[in-house]
Amino acid sequence: MKGKVGEYNEATESGAIVNANGRRFTFTRTAWQGDKRPAPGLLVVFAPEGTTAEAITLADTGPEFYPDDRTIVWLWTSLEGPATRFDFWVRFILAAVPIILIAGLIDNASGTRYRPSYTFGIIANILLFWPGLAVGIKRFHDRNMPGYHVVVLLLMEVGVTILLAILIDQGIVRSRVTVYAIQAIPFLYGLWQFVIIGFLRGTDGDNDYGPDPLDTYKSDFTPRLRGS
Repeated sequence: MKGKVGEYNEATESGAIVNANGRRFTFTRTAWQGDKRPAPGLLVVFAPEGTTAEAITLADTGPEFYPDDRTIVWLWTSLEGPATRFDFWVRFILAAVPIILIAGLIDNASGTRYRPSYTFGIIANILLFWPGLAVGIKRFHDRNMPGYHVVVLLLMEVGVTILLAILIDQGIVRSRVTVYAIQAIPFLYGLWQFVIIGFLRGTDGDNDYGPDPLDTYKSDFTPRLRGS
């Protein structure tokens, strides 16, 4: 588990660590590992035993360490690290929906009954393409799975669309059932991805893509939802 040293008394050689959920763990100098002395503000990794912290070491602050500053910019642009369900639903979906709705309203106002406008809707979707890709990849990382699944789905949808256009144009495919069957392949693959991205919790603890975001001490949103 990760946390931050909240206090340390040199006289008694004891202190307290606070984790991401605000839970307090007391410790003594004997539980501290490493040459650097305990001090308030240090990020640490420890083994919780009840309300006591044992086997305390300094948290890795290298490039692979989960970023302390989990801003919207990081969430929408970076392909590194894991993201929670909270990140997906609240920090991406709830932010993206108003953008799409506003773009639709502008299109409706600028178009006519017979010639509707799609300009702003297209622009909104282009602007949200990379953020959606970034969040989706990070949600797969939270499950300790490679993010290439999101890219594969995009390529599959484009490929199936082109393939069907060719098959229909050549008269090879004439049945709607066949068309629906081919279209079902990317649909089912996308449905599987949606379940993972939107509903499944990440791995418990650190994984190959970074520390558990639920155990990371700093975050730019509060409160932290343990189930996210």
